[in-house]
Amino acid sequence: MNAKSSLLLCAALAGLTLSPAVARADTFVTPFVGVAFGGDAEDTALTYGGALMFMGRGAGLEIELGYSPEFFGEGSGINIMTLMANYVAGGDLRSTGSKPYALVGVGLIRSDVEAIGNLAGGTENKIGMNLGVGMVSLFNRTFGVRGDIRYFRRVQGPSGTPLIPIADHFDFWRAVVGATFRF
Repeated sequence: MNAKSSLLLCAALAGLTLSPAVARADTFVTPFVGVAFGGDAEDTALTYGGALMFMGRGAGLEIELGYSPEFFGEGSGINIMTLMANYVAGGDLRSTGSKPYALVGVGLIRSDVEAIGNLAGGTENKIGMNLGVGMVSLFNRTFGVRGDIRYFRRVQGPSGTPLIPIADHFDFWRAVVGATFRF
């Protein structure tokens, strides 16, 4: 083998060893339950839903759906649903099996008012945003627990339905916990 061939072989081997590792993202599916509180929520309201998160070493994406029946208290007839797409940034504490994260995103805040007596109900879809922090803690490779706290705010104008007691910039907090499954 001549010097030119040896040099090319060494360069090729160095290129293979220095090439970036294959990108890998974890997929987390989390059904959750929690409470909505603060802001325009007069009392705590039961919330449940689910999240689908794709998380790499430091960043990822999440789709989250939450539903709060009777948001303004028992008998209010007002239900709130959120559907958000979030950018997630977080660390990977490999030795502990935990992933702390922060997120920010935009999506839909849907208000659904049931008809009361002879007053017609209605539904409104408004653009909203959310931001929050949380933690995924795995017990083994595929199962763990996830919890987070988020702030939600409607950013698209006042309610057009007079029965919905929602301010111009309706906002609330939500804390949830759920079992998480990693794929």
